Amino acid sequence: MKTKPMKITFKNHKKPTGLASVGCGWGFEAKYKGKRFATVWGGRYNQTGVSIQIAVKKEKTPEDPAPFTWIFFPENGCKNAEEAKAFIQSVIEEVTSKHELHFFED
Repeated sequence: MKTKPMKITFKNHKKPTGLASVGCGWGFEAKYKGKRFATVWGGRYNQTGVSIQIAVKKEKTPEDPAPFTWIFFPENGCKNAEEAKAFIQSVIEEVTSKHELHFFED
């Protein structure tokens, strides 16, 4: 039986103004049911391409007590925000088949 695809929404990061905006590119968060699980950055002065990371749950250890870890997609081939959104939609089913997403509370 085929399952329905996840309905992912995206929220743009507020762009800084003034000197803080120098070299600062664009970014957005991916959300599922209103909760953040991924971050995307692009267009920074020292960065080529787009940085995509998805948070997944992990076991806490004494050495690393964080309840999540990031899965990075460095070779995603995206050049802009629209391509990054499409990329997340294309990989989310594979990621959720292997890992449980970690959601951040706002």
